[in-house]
Amino acid sequence: MIITDGQWRLWQQMLRQAVSKRRYEHCLRVAGEAAQLARHYGLNEESARLAGLAHDVARDLPAAELLERAVCYGLMLGAEEIANPIILHAPVGAAIVEREWQIKDTAVLTAISLHTVPAPDMDEFSQLIYLADLIEPGRKKWPELPQLRAMSYRHPRRAMAKALEDAFCYLTACNTFIHPRARAAYESFRKEAT
Repeated sequence: MIITDGQWRLWQQMLRQAVSKRRYEHCLRVAGEAAQLARHYGLNEESARLAGLAHDVARDLPAAELLERAVCYGLMLGAEEIANPIILHAPVGAAIVEREWQIKDTAVLTAISLHTVPAPDMDEFSQLIYLADLIEPGRKKWPELPQLRAMSYRHPRRAMAKALEDAFCYLTACNTFIHPRARAAYESFRKEAT
């Protein structure tokens, strides 16, 4: 995918109108990290940059609107999504990027849709976007972050297993549910990483 400066500016403007300043800056950092990871692994940098930029386009939408848009876009809603609409910002965001930004790149759309609740069969491109979101330079520090960052540039599947393990510990401590698809993804990554 080749992105012109004009397209990039338009997408930045559309994102700026959709999210808070803090979230916009996070998205810019994820775009940079995603492009760097893609370059490291020989994947399409421009597509990675775009997926990183757009990944949180729906993150600031209220829960009711996320549910409404999910229904409007024909997205699958399970009990987990209805109880925790915030996780819908990923698939709703992918739908917004496809419909409103006119992006048809399947890799970009899939990576955006899986950046919150990963899947066992995620391809390498989607894994890199997931990881870029976690390790971008402005992310709040936690003790395992340096290890996860290094692992992301050496063994993405191991990094995915580590990221999910850390997320599960955090969610359990907060007494928050863990999506069954994320559990299945963790088992898949954990088995392959050993």
